[in-house]
Amino acid sequence: MKRTASIVVIMLLAIFCSAPAALAEARWRVDLTLKPDHTPIDLLISPHKEWLYVLDDQGWISIYATNGELKDKIHVGADVRQIKAGPRDNVLFLLSRTTGTIRAISIDFVEKIDIGFSPVKGRPDAPVTVTVFSDFQCPYCARLVPVLERLIAQYPGKVKLVFKNFPIRSHAFSIKAAEAALAAHQQGKFWAFHDLLFKNYNRLNDAKIAEIASHLGLNDSQFQQGRNDPATLAQINADASLGRSIGVHGTPTVFVNGRLVRNKSAHGLKAAVDEALGETATAK
Repeated sequence: MKRTASIVVIMLLAIFCSAPAALAEARWRVDLTLKPDHTPIDLLISPHKEWLYVLDDQGWISIYATNGELKDKIHVGADVRQIKAGPRDNVLFLLSRTTGTIRAISIDFVEKIDIGFSPVKGRPDAPVTVTVFSDFQCPYCARLVPVLERLIAQYPGKVKLVFKNFPIRSHAFSIKAAEAALAAHQQGKFWAFHDLLFKNYNRLNDAKIAEIASHLGLNDSQFQQGRNDPATLAQINADASLGRSIGVHGTPTVFVNGRLVRNKSAHGLKAAVDEALGETATAK
């Protein structure tokens, strides 16, 4: 046994001694520096790398965007000494050595979403705003259209729907469809065009766009001018950029009064609207 061990040691020494010295030069730089108010004791990056959570020794969690911008701070208690990532970007597990407990918390951000020149359905002064980031070639977006229609009808005068474009790169015709819809918007026909686009989401092409425009009686010269206007594409890009800045990764993504809705079923959306209506009533 000792002889075998000695042979192994000799072989390892031979390998390391005979290997040429080929150390790589390590170069590094500081990409980001954060300065919390108190001493940081733990941190994590959310599963989709959307947020950086920093826990300090006073029980505050500072929430940063990945560019270092401070999103918000929450106080979870000085007993919390460690944080772990949950299944979603807004879920955290808090570990307390003092109480010996593990708590799961959900963090909801209320985003400030500028309506801008986006198409709106419903009363402009409605207390609840449902904002949908959508893609005209997305089958899930098409399925959501009647759900949102029924939702608006359930709350006459209380809910308005705002449409934001979020074209998916793999959908070859989604940008052209968005340009066409916004061109129709200039003639007051956005929502009618919107509905027909989604009814034909899986067979969109130039001929179908022309057919829809003709069916709706659009002025063709004005329609083509609107489609080709650089401002139209700029609006689509602005919608997509806004979406990415508030955590939109795919379509459809829905916000109710700036709060992300994860359950996009009819029941989930109704619950979100009811909650928002309750909050606006309390605020008065």
